[in-house]
Amino acid sequence: MDRLEIILPKEEPFRIYLVEMKETIEKARSIHGTTPLSTAVLGRVMIANALLLSMIKVNTNQRIGLDIECSGPVKRVFSEISGFGHIRAHILNPKVEMAVKTDDGKRKMDVAYAVGTGNFRVIKDIGVGEPYISNMPLVSGEIGKDLAYYLATSEQIPSAVSLGVMVEPDGRVSGGAGILVQTLPGASEEQVERMEKRFLELPPMSSFSKEAMPFDDILKKLVDSYEVVGKVFIEYRCSCNKDTVKGFILAMPKEDVEEMVREGGVEVECKYCRKKYFINREELSEILRTRKE
Repeated sequence: MDRLEIILPKEEPFRIYLVEMKETIEKARSIHGTTPLSTAVLGRVMIANALLLSMIKVNTNQRIGLDIECSGPVKRVFSEISGFGHIRAHILNPKVEMAVKTDDGKRKMDVAYAVGTGNFRVIKDIGVGEPYISNMPLVSGEIGKDLAYYLATSEQIPSAVSLGVMVEPDGRVSGGAGILVQTLPGASEEQVERMEKRFLELPPMSSFSKEAMPFDDILKKLVDSYEVVGKVFIEYRCSCNKDTVKGFILAMPKEDVEEMVREGGVEVECKYCRKKYFINREELSEILRTRKE
């Protein structure tokens, strides 16, 4: 099962978050019917969102979202995850045509082209008061570099990030993983330089889960010894229900709801899971009565 593990090296001042999400991204692909390039963007945003679990308490109802609003053809991508690892996502344009680039002599999908410029917005909801929203400009469109820039600039947490998604020619997701290394207070310059060198020598995260490389093999490339201090299983799960849909309709202009009543009802589709809800005339009339009360 897809999962995120929180790791503390025993002898070095770092915290490591390592996540595998191949099956979760594949489910998102099947729900949204994404083309390969849209899948790569959606998957990277979902992995980055999972790594943002570093900012909330795991195994709680706290939630954190990542909203990318951009000039590229994907236009907008949103992902939200709970402390229990329940994640859902949406991409405004799931049908971006293929674009490739050459990087170190290898042809790769051009995620930066699909994203372009724009905003990197983090929404943190700890269940008390209004959600905390932090907004930063995208610095690369590659998502991983943007996450590292956000953590270092907005949260003052020096971080190294690598993430990637492997998409097969038939569109199926065969790999999806990410790693976040945070520098803790007290780290020496020598320790940081050694970690940076090891980090840059890691294999691409896009091939990590495709090759079924155990977490232990990845971690041994970074640190000599460690302990796992937390684990969260990741699952694509939407929190929508009929009451939520009614709440959205309640917030709509009265004239729009009255038009729905005249038409005999309305069918609403959740943009995260594509589940459809039919709200009949009687239910809409009750919503109108609620507005008047």
